[in-house]
Amino acid sequence: MLYKTDTHAFRDRWISYIHELQDSICQALEDIDGQAKFITDEWQREGGGGGITRVIADGAVFEKGGVNTSVVWGKVTDTMRAQLKIEGSKWFASGLSLVIHPLNPYVPTTHANWRYFELYDEQGNVTDRWFGGGSDLTPRWGVVCAASRRLAPGGRPGTRPRAPGRRRAGVGGHHPPARPGNARRPRLGSAARGASSKPSRPGS
Repeated sequence: MLYKTDTHAFRDRWISYIHELQDSICQALEDIDGQAKFITDEWQREGGGGGITRVIADGAVFEKGGVNTSVVWGKVTDTMRAQLKIEGSKWFASGLSLVIHPLNPYVPTTHANWRYFELYDEQGNVTDRWFGGGSDLTPRWGVVCAASRRLAPGGRPGTRPRAPGRRRAGVGGHHPPARPGNARRPRLGSAARGASSKPSRPGS
């Protein structure tokens, strides 16, 4: 099934949403910190697209953090076909990622990323699309373990808490649904990264 028209409207809404979300997250973190401000760096990708990187550092609450968005596109290369097991002519990827490191060692580091991907044929029809991502907490001290066990029924002392049905993700992490006929949907690796941070060039 091809999604020639409706997906373009969704894609535009998604781009607007992640940029608005980036603004609101950065403003909220600045309000919490009360001292440090985000520094913005806009970058362009030679193969198509670009992104906005925002970094906060040396604050009263946050040691360092980044909230990044990217909107990138390009041609499907042989490397991408081999790594991601996809067929198509062109691709589009966009997303938001963040990593926040508080000064307080008893407050966990927060990591999250969400990405949206589209694959096109030679005529520009969207032949496939998917959404993926997740979030996790990474403490410097083991203060989150007890809370994680309470959130994950059946947790036992001395074992790593694991949420029901959770695969390789942090607490509350989510994964895109499996592709029909495949065990798992391809991830945006080095061949087509760009929905969580500054991307590598496809095929490099």
